[in-house]
Amino acid sequence: MRHLSLALLMIFAAGSVALAQGVTVEQLREQYPPNEEALDPGFHWAPEFSRETVTPQRARVPLGTDWPAVEGLNASPVTFGVPFADEALQSAENARLITADGTPVPADLRTTATWWSKDGPVRWMLVSATL
Repeated sequence: MRHLSLALLMIFAAGSVALAQGVTVEQLREQYPPNEEALDPGFHWAPEFSRETVTPQRARVPLGTDWPAVEGLNASPVTFGVPFADEALQSAENARLITADGTPVPADLRTTATWWSKDGPVRWMLVSATL
């Protein structure tokens, strides 16, 4: 802790000296211009890290509902889980709930289990919506 305090004090003192001498940021930029090439290295320096990305295939998981015949019941809140095969869905952010004709339905989609690791593909997703 003592070394850190001393280092911060030295940095503060150096900055104070620069301010006391009347040096501005613009003057420092003129005296020490940035190396533009070093700021943008591009991908040419590490081609092994660049790769083609594959657009994932869209798929629909059909979900059927069986409503009892209750007069006056137009919609009801539901919560259910949906299982996914390994590598079928990378993130719950990539999913949405839609009707058969493609109309989006507001829903809360949460990952409850993943394959192989914490950040792995979705294994189970919890869906809460009003249908």
